Amino acid sequence: MPFPISARGTIVLESANLTQAFAGVEAAIQDAKPSTMSVTPTEIRFATSAFRSVSRYNLLNSIGSGDVKFTETGRTVEVQYHISLLRTVSVMSTSLVILSLVARIPGLVIAIAWFWVVAILYAVTTRRFPAALRKAASVHAPHI
Repeated sequence: MPFPISARGTIVLESANLTQAFAGVEAAIQDAKPSTMSVTPTEIRFATSAFRSVSRYNLLNSIGSGDVKFTETGRTVEVQYHISLLRTVSVMSTSLVILSLVARIPGLVIAIAWFWVVAILYAVTTRRFPAALRKAASVHAPHI
């Protein structure tokens, strides 16, 4: 699905080693403390809960679930990712509806606030997550 429910993309790492790139990304996701994480030889799947005890700057805060797949072609490693922001959008929507009912704020104001908050979360997350993957995969990869 498109904005704001999910995002997907591909990162191509030149002169990279699949095993080392995989290990770097796996460590980065594990460090972000997902609620669940499963690892196969070519894929990492993870999910988060709304009630994790992590910093507000945590990489996975806006992400409800995701998967990262790795393929190697010669000296190139391709990292494909898919992340879901459905939980965050749902929580924001519910919070703003409750706020509008309690505070009697006009619907247009709530709609603008919802779009503003969700758009910012989406923009930040869809730039930050792939950048973190690239960095994590490159940290362990040899530089030739």
